[in-house]
Amino acid sequence: MKVLSETGKWLQVAGLVASLTVGTIAAPAGQIAGVQETASAASKSVKSLSLSVSKASLSVGDTLTLKVTVNPESAKAKWSSSKKAVATVSAKGVVKAKKAGSTQITVKAGKKKAICKVTVKAASVPATSMEPAASALPSESPLPDNTPQVIDANEMLDKWTEGAAAKKELTSYMEAVTREGSADYIPKEDRIAVFDLDGTLFCETDPNYFDYTLLRYRVLDDPDYKDKASDFEKEVALKIDDQNKNGTSYAGLEVDHGRAVASAFKGMTLKEFNDYIQKFKEQDMPSYTGMKRGEGFYQPMLQIVNYLKANDFTVYIVSGTDRFIVRGIADGSPLDLPNRQIIGSDVSLVAPDQGDTEGLKYTYDDNDKLVLGGEFLIKNLKMNKVTVIMQEIGQKPVLSFGNSSGDASMAEFVTSVNPYKSLAFMLCCDDTERENGNIKKADEMKSMCQEFDWVPVSMKDDWKTIYGDGVERFDLSGSWQDEVSQRASMDVTKNSDGSYDIMVHWGASAWESAIWEIHGTYDAATGTLSYEDGRYYIHTTDDNGVETISGEETTKGSFVREGGKLRWKDSKNSEDGLFVKE
Repeated sequence: MKVLSETGKWLQVAGLVASLTVGTIAAPAGQIAGVQETASAASKSVKSLSLSVSKASLSVGDTLTLKVTVNPESAKAKWSSSKKAVATVSAKGVVKAKKAGSTQITVKAGKKKAICKVTVKAASVPATSMEPAASALPSESPLPDNTPQVIDANEMLDKWTEGAAAKKELTSYMEAVTREGSADYIPKEDRIAVFDLDGTLFCETDPNYFDYTLLRYRVLDDPDYKDKASDFEKEVALKIDDQNKNGTSYAGLEVDHGRAVASAFKGMTLKEFNDYIQKFKEQDMPSYTGMKRGEGFYQPMLQIVNYLKANDFTVYIVSGTDRFIVRGIADGSPLDLPNRQIIGSDVSLVAPDQGDTEGLKYTYDDNDKLVLGGEFLIKNLKMNKVTVIMQEIGQKPVLSFGNSSGDASMAEFVTSVNPYKSLAFMLCCDDTERENGNIKKADEMKSMCQEFDWVPVSMKDDWKTIYGDGVERFDLSGSWQDEVSQRASMDVTKNSDGSYDIMVHWGASAWESAIWEIHGTYDAATGTLSYEDGRYYIHTTDDNGVETISGEETTKGSFVREGGKLRWKDSKNSEDGLFVKE
C-alpha cells in the first residue's frame, strides 16, 4: 500500500495493512506504538514479537514509524539498523531515510526478533492515478476514509500456490466487496468473517484435538492431579487414549469430554487455567519435529486472517473447543485476536464463596474473584454455532471458514439469504505427507462442497507450506544410528495396520552381533513405543560362513521420542541407547 509521509511524499509499504494517518502507520487495536520499557522487563520471557510491516520503500528525508507488537507488553525492545548511513531508527521505531540504498531495521526482545527491509530511493515515489497528489492533502491532515488502499494480495498470500482456486475466489470476492460503487460493496461495519479453529486455523488432530489431549494429560499424566481425578474423568481420558491409539469412536464423547474438562479444572481462576494451558503448549508436538503444541497454526490461514483484517474485516473464532482453551491457544500466538472475538464451548464461572447459591441470589463483592464452576454448559458445534453467532455477534457474517460437518450449519447460515455477497470455505485434509491428513475425510468434504456450493481448500495443492520452515513430520520408519556407542543400528518398518517392526543390530565384533526383533505400536500422545515380547539373540558367523543363533530370550522395553531422537531402554541393556535418523 502507499501512505503519505510527514514530508508530504508517498511511501510504498508492504506487509500487514493497518489504519492510516499522515506520516505513520497506526497499529491495529491491541498493538503498541514503539515500546514500553520497565526495569523488570528484561527478566520476563517474551512469547511473541511482530512488526506492522515487513518491507518499506522510502525517499531520502522521509520518516516512517514502525509499530511493534510484543507479548508481554512490558518486555524491553531494542531497535537497530544494519546500515545507519542509509537509514537510522530511534528507540521508538521511527525510521529516517538518509541516503539511497538498502538496510534492515531489526527489533529484538528477549530471544524474539522481527525485521523490516527498507529501501531508500534518491527521488520520492510519484503519485498514481489511484491516489490524490501529495499537494492535494495538507501534511498535517489525516487521509480521508475513502482514500483507496493498495493491498497486494499476492504478497499477503504468498504461502498459497499460484493456481490455488480458493485464493482466486477470495481475492475476486474481496475486489468486489471493498470497491465503493460496486454492486457487491459491503460497508466496513458489516464485513464479518467467522472461523472454526481445529482443522481450519490450527492443527486438528495430533493425535487428537488440543482440548482432548489437554484433558488426557491432566487426568492420566499430571503428577499434581492424576491421583485426584474422578472415576468419570478417568473413564473419559481412557476413551480418548483408546481413540488416539486405535481410532475407536465413542458416541457422545464430545459432551462427556466437555463435562470432564469442567470438573477437572474446577476451582481454577481464569489466569491459573491459562497458565496451565501455556505450560502444556510448550510440550513437543507428537507427530512433528521443530514444533511445540502451541505452534500448530496453519501459516496460509494466518495469512487469510491478516488479509481480511487488512480489508477492514472483523474476524471471529467460533470453535467447538472450550472458549477459555481457545483463548489460551491464541494467547501469545500470531493469531492476534482479542478475547472478545473468540467464541467456543462454555463452562460455568462462579465466585468461590458463592457455593450453591444461584446467581440471581448472590452479589459479587470486592473480595470476590471468578473461578471455573465445574458445570459444562454447551458444546458449540453444528446448529449451536449459528445460535451463538447471533447471540454474541448479533448479525449474519459474510464469510465462513470451516473443515467439517460440525461447521456445516455455520457455512449454510452465512451463505443462505444473506443481504450481502457471501462465501463459505471448507478445508480438506488431503495432505498426508506434511500433515496428519485423512484422504477419506477430505474426499467427503470435497463432495459436500460440490453439493452445497462451498469453496474447497486443498491443503495439499493450495498451500506451499503448512507449518512453516523447520517443521517436519516425525516418522519412525527408516534407518537409525545410536549416537552414543556408534555400534548399534536400527531399521524400522511401518505396517499397514499402523504398527511397527523394529530390528536393532548391535555389533560386538565383525563375526558376532546382538539382535533384537521388536514389534509395537507408537503412541503419538506420549511419543512412546512400548513392547513386552521383544526377541533377543546372538548371531554368530564363523570363518567358514556358518551362521548360528544362540542365547535367545524375551525382553521388554520402550522407545521414547526426545525431539527428533529416540531413547531406547531394554531389559537386556544396562545403558540407554539414543538413536538419530540416518
